[in-house]
Amino acid sequence: MEEAMAIMESTAKENHCCGDESFTIEGQDELTISWDELDFDTQQFLAVYAHSYLQLYSDISQKEEVRTIYPPPLLVHDFNVLHEVFLI
Repeated sequence: MEEAMAIMESTAKENHCCGDESFTIEGQDELTISWDELDFDTQQFLAVYAHSYLQLYSDISQKEEVRTIYPPPLLVHDFNVLHEVFLI
């Protein structure tokens, strides 16, 4: 480990492309955006997106299921007996 550090220090001294400089960039102080500052298209998009996203988590079990009970069809012919095919 010490040998690797010594090699890195020796190559860093020979390579003069890097300097000890630091940069400071000032950012925004206020990061909150008011709803009134957005244009109408953005407001509309956000409202529709939020509505569709919340619909994914709506409780589906509250909806009533309509089930109609249909009787089975009447057998005109018993095809197993007609063709003499039986499951053994």
